[in-house]
Amino acid sequence: MRDTIPLLCLALLLAAGCKDRDGGGEVDARSLGAEVDGTCVSTIHERSPMETEFEFDLGCAVDYFQAAGCDFDLDPDGDGVKIASSTIEDMVNDPASCIRGNACTGCTDDDSIATVADCEAFAGFSHFTGSEWQDMQAACPVGGAEPGCTIEGLEFTADESACALELFSSMTCEECVDVFDSRVCEDALNDPDTCKVGETCTGCDDGDGRYNGVDCDEIAAYSYFGPAAAATLLETVQAEPCDGDCAPVCDGKECGNDGCGGVCGSCDDGETCDAEGQCVHDGCTLEGIDFDGEQMDCAISFLETATCAECDSVLDSRTCEDAIDDAAACQIGDTCTGCDDGDTRDDGLDCAEIAAYSHFGPTSASALLTYVGADETCGAPDQLVEGVPLTDAEAAAILEVANGASQTQLDEAAGLDARAAVNIVDGRPFADMETLAAVSYVGRTAIEKLLAYSVIWELPAEEEEEEEDEDEEEEEEVDPEDLCPTLQVTAGTNADATDLARLIELATMGDFPAYLVPPLQATGCDAFMDHAVTQEAMMWAIWAQIYPWDRGDLPESMFENGEWTVGGADFRSMLNTSLVVVDEHIDDGDWDPDADAEGAALYARRQELVEALSADALANPTSYVEIRMDIDAVECSQEAVALLKLDDLTIVVIHQLPRC
Repeated sequence: MRDTIPLLCLALLLAAGCKDRDGGGEVDARSLGAEVDGTCVSTIHERSPMETEFEFDLGCAVDYFQAAGCDFDLDPDGDGVKIASSTIEDMVNDPASCIRGNACTGCTDDDSIATVADCEAFAGFSHFTGSEWQDMQAACPVGGAEPGCTIEGLEFTADESACALELFSSMTCEECVDVFDSRVCEDALNDPDTCKVGETCTGCDDGDGRYNGVDCDEIAAYSYFGPAAAATLLETVQAEPCDGDCAPVCDGKECGNDGCGGVCGSCDDGETCDAEGQCVHDGCTLEGIDFDGEQMDCAISFLETATCAECDSVLDSRTCEDAIDDAAACQIGDTCTGCDDGDTRDDGLDCAEIAAYSHFGPTSASALLTYVGADETCGAPDQLVEGVPLTDAEAAAILEVANGASQTQLDEAAGLDARAAVNIVDGRPFADMETLAAVSYVGRTAIEKLLAYSVIWELPAEEEEEEEDEDEEEEEEVDPEDLCPTLQVTAGTNADATDLARLIELATMGDFPAYLVPPLQATGCDAFMDHAVTQEAMMWAIWAQIYPWDRGDLPESMFENGEWTVGGADFRSMLNTSLVVVDEHIDDGDWDPDADAEGAALYARRQELVEALSADALANPTSYVEIRMDIDAVECSQEAVALLKLDDLTIVVIHQLPRC
């Protein structure tokens, strides 16, 4: 899959650097070590009359073009006239394949250049005339010294530059700061962009911005690396020259730094080299939603391996049919019913292919990002049960509740359908989630409620059974003020929520606006999740802050309130839906985000705002709970989701205003 840079080229580590055959960029003409001897002189070997005599080292020239491969940007003498493409085509195909005067376009890399053994062959290549002789004289001077490089105006010989590159490729942070400014070292061992001039930089965590090798230009670009640092570097490599025996270390690595200033290999387009020297996918944007490299790896892994049922639990079934069969199999507007695992996924996936799936739009992209981000490692969850992503620890907690909680607890405290509670008690014990999910009336909602309840359930089964055996007295009503006498929910502060609300207001003001994003603060009931009564009290306290009616103003039939559940999946989903509404207003011409500076700035940050408000809840679901509070009116319905952080009782609500 990946080409490897020629090893002899890596060994010399010259400033211009070698490259893989298809890579592009400059090639060090003398880096491979000539095995063909001789001097080519234009007046002797060139059949076309030439006014000026040029000469070059034959072996060096063979190595130069062999390292370059099909690179049509070669200009060794820097005069702006590139070596003719027909010349390069002949060299890497066959000397007779591209005849002077023809239009030559192919370059199949048959490597006939490796068989060239005399100067006459060079002179016979198509269009190898005066400019090419001049280029090769510059690249391969007869008896010329190995070229080095210039760093901050100081000339480094080939050996000195090789030693400098090896030094920056292998030294530790401690070794670096003994010689250079710490800000230079932070850039060298992390990334050239991490420490800007003028900043105070103190971190040096070996983030290995050196993965892809080091060259002279990269060293010169390090923050605070100026002439003084270059002089120090030159003095260092002159005082302690490298022994020339640096052994590249590439065991188990596809790419990245080899420890000697070079690299172990190159990655395909659309991939980058990670900390372990493995090629990973770059991030990409799907339907306006950004995926970083790890998230894209997770998404691709999911779509490459998911069964139809697993895929259907996350994405539209028509998207899954395309993903598992063929991107053209299910067209928008068709009725699609098949998902036969035709495995067109075995040739790999990329962003463009995923985006082309039928019915894959912003909602699908949001669902996919939520799925792959459901645990701290960004990977797909350990288990997917009835469409609910679970870690192994969460699944174990649910099984503990299912096997130990009383029927009353399952029915009332956990909020399950009474039939589900009865069937769970009758069917236990359960050895795994698959068996539990097979119980009648145990579906997605029941799994979500069991997950939420597992966070607070602690009562041992024996104690609960004793309680049930007691005289069946009517349970005494609990007043929430007895448990949380000072419970209050008031307006809070959250700059990200305020900015998102302002963006929606600007884009959708014709809908008065489409959404509000009020931040709130609860106080006076830290343990509100300990009792169903206080959970309900918290819900109504939040409800009073977002709806304009008293609870008694509306009939009970209009309330569509849910249960407190762990995490923030519904909250994140509604946030992403609000962005879709914003984009719809832009597409319809209702709002131009570039019409004013405020709108442009907020629109550019739209996904950043969603991440700021919801990413932590997805990564640490047991630290958050959410609840839906909807009004189902005949004429105008509203819906809202409140996300509450358990440790500080901060709340953010996404509230979709009436749709009439």
